[in-house]
Amino acid sequence: MITRRAKAERRCENCDEPLTPATVDVYRKRAKRHVLFERVPALVCRACGHRLFEADAIEMMEERLNQKNGQRRTASLLVYNAR
Repeated sequence: MITRRAKAERRCENCDEPLTPATVDVYRKRAKRHVLFERVPALVCRACGHRLFEADAIEMMEERLNQKNGQRRTASLLVYNAR
């Protein structure tokens, strides 16, 4: 969990601006599976958009990617060829 003290101390590794707690959507592709994680806690730089995830959020996403079953829903995905 991101604490109040950690919020004030953390700065962006790209531009050195302060990081702000937020929830973000995270897209991952593993093999031929496309996965969207919604409302993942992160620290976000408002200047450059860099996102920093705590270890527990990363572990949660990895566990869910490796699960055969679990709470999820499916959605259609439009695919466009840019060529």
